[in-house]
Amino acid sequence: MSPSLSLCLLLLAQPAEDAGTRLEAATVESAATPDAGPPVAVAPVPALVSFDVANTPWGPGRKSSGELFRSAALALPEAPLRWSWNGFSLALGGQYLARGEVRDNVDFSTATQDQALGIEHRARVSLRASAKDRVGVLIELQDVRGWGSEPNTVTTTPNTGLHQGFVDVHAADWLDVRVGRQELSYGEDRLIGSLDWAMSARAFDGVFVRLTPSSAVTVDAFGMMLKPPAWLTDANGLRFHNSGSYFAGLVTRVRAGKAGVDVSALGLFEDPATATTGLGKDNNRVTLGARGFFNVASLAVVGEGAFQTGKVGPREDLLVAGAFAAKATWTFSGVWGSPYVLAEFSMASPTFSQLFPTGH
Repeated sequence: MSPSLSLCLLLLAQPAEDAGTRLEAATVESAATPDAGPPVAVAPVPALVSFDVANTPWGPGRKSSGELFRSAALALPEAPLRWSWNGFSLALGGQYLARGEVRDNVDFSTATQDQALGIEHRARVSLRASAKDRVGVLIELQDVRGWGSEPNTVTTTPNTGLHQGFVDVHAADWLDVRVGRQELSYGEDRLIGSLDWAMSARAFDGVFVRLTPSSAVTVDAFGMMLKPPAWLTDANGLRFHNSGSYFAGLVTRVRAGKAGVDVSALGLFEDPATATTGLGKDNNRVTLGARGFFNVASLAVVGEGAFQTGKVGPREDLLVAGAFAAKATWTFSGVWGSPYVLAEFSMASPTFSQLFPTGH
């Protein structure tokens, strides 16, 4: 094992998204006394409610993709770093995260004694704009690097790039479309997650569509390109294959009070060959999953399972695998700090692939 100790410093500009952190304004009046004269009104002061890493957006696009999708075409409530006029809106956000780690036994071998000390940082700046609640755009740039990893202040290493960049179209109250580079996250992030623990995090390139037939039901469909296509046939031109890598999914969510059910079908179609060899051997996985949860008073229970099949490997062997996880949490809400007790169980076949999880 390689134990590590992490120290994090996070500076967050006022996020331009309201899915989790909300600004509240309060007006306070002084009590009238015989000597104080008439009450004096104090100007409203924006106050941040509690900071929760799990729910707080870290910029305009944070926690508004995948399951928690919120169209950038819809205008945000007015707040600092947000402006609106005549149906148009503009919002800015930013983040600076620095993390230090001390690692012992870095190579996982007792033959040599090795330790490592490192500091990494992530800096993000985001811009979000919308027009007439129909069209919106998000641009989010980030810089990720390790301190001291460059020999001097001049570098040719591309550490700065686009993390998210997409256009949203709010075609109707029941139909939203997103095109571009975007995060995806569902459930406990066991199969699809944004991997925000990693400094660079994870994003996909493709198209996302949300159908909202009712306030209790949503249907998401997406198709993402992981590697562009090369050739549509193998080297001899005899056999069609993927010639590229793609990730597609269909996720239906049903909510009723404090209970809900999710049903998903995910497809990962990979061409393990390089762009020039064209061997025609593909890794294709189809994952069918279901997730359910309910909250009763202090008890919260969630369980999910998945069945996976397909053909993988150089011989295109038949894949049959499965996974299951269950978690129960009891929260002592009447006690200071709301401590909780949690029990969790999980199991999976050795050949089961978690696809794109958020792992720590």
